[in-house]
Amino acid sequence: IRTHPILDIYALKSQRTIVDGTEWKIRGSKVQFITLAILFDGVAIPIAFIDLEKIGHSSQKERIDWFKELFTKFDLAGITLIADREYIGLEWFKALRTTFNLEYIVGIKKGIYHDQVNASTGKTQAELVAKLKRRKSCKIVSKRIKLNGIFWYYIVLPNPKAGHPDEDDFIFLLTSWRNRKAAAQSYCLRWAIEVTFRHLKSNGFRIEDMRIEGRSKREMMMAILNLVFVLCVIEGRKFYHRKPKSQQTKIDHKTGRTTLVHTTFRQGLCKA
Repeated sequence: IRTHPILDIYALKSQRTIVDGTEWKIRGSKVQFITLAILFDGVAIPIAFIDLEKIGHSSQKERIDWFKELFTKFDLAGITLIADREYIGLEWFKALRTTFNLEYIVGIKKGIYHDQVNASTGKTQAELVAKLKRRKSCKIVSKRIKLNGIFWYYIVLPNPKAGHPDEDDFIFLLTSWRNRKAAAQSYCLRWAIEVTFRHLKSNGFRIEDMRIEGRSKREMMMAILNLVFVLCVIEGRKFYHRKPKSQQTKIDHKTGRTTLVHTTFRQGLCKA
C-alpha cells in the first residue's frame, strides 16, 4: 500500500472521499489500482492506492482489509465515502458503518436489494420507479431500508444519460445520509476521480505505456506520478488565480455538468 502523508491535512479537512479503481494489462501481468481520493477544489487527489494484480471487481474482503490498513495511516472516521456500483456487498456496507464509522453514498445496480427494499414499510421498488415515471416534476424518490441490521436510504432518480444503450433510465443509490437530496447531488462528485484516472493514463502521464512490471515498482511509480499530479494541480490553481478570465468553461447539455475547457491539471502541466 502507498500513501501520501503530506496530504494528511487535506484528508482530515475534506468531507468527501472517493474510492474507485482503474485497471490494465502489461504483457502477461494484470494491474488493478484501487484508489482512495479526496476532493480538493473540485479535483480528486489520490491519497492512497493498492495494486490488486487482477482484472475485475475487488472482493469485499480485499476492500475491508485495505481499509483496516488505511485507518492506521489516516483518521477518516466520520468522512463520507462516495463509490460506484462495483463497491457493494452486505459485509462491506456493515464494516463501513460499524468498523470504520464512515458515511457512505454508493451507486447500485437496478436489480439488487429488491427484497430488502420491498420488506421495509412503504412503497416497493417497482412503486418507487413508477412514481418517478408518473410525476415528471418529481426529481427523486426514496425510502428507508434495513441491510444486515443497519438502516440505509434507498434513492431513485432520473439518469441524465437515459437513452444511451449502456445506461439505465434511472440511477439507484444507497446512502447513510438522511438528507437524500444532498446525497444524490454529492454522488455526482464521483466523476472527478474518472478525470484524475484519465490524466494519469491517457491525457497526461500515460502510465500504461510505461509498461512497468512488478507490483512494488508500479506502486512506486504511481506514488511519484500522484505527487507530480498534485504539483501540476497547484500550478494550475495559481495560474487561474492570477488570470481568472482564462477559466473557460463548457456545458454538457445532456448532464448539465459545467467543466473547464482546460482542467486545472492540464493548465498546470503546461506551466510546470
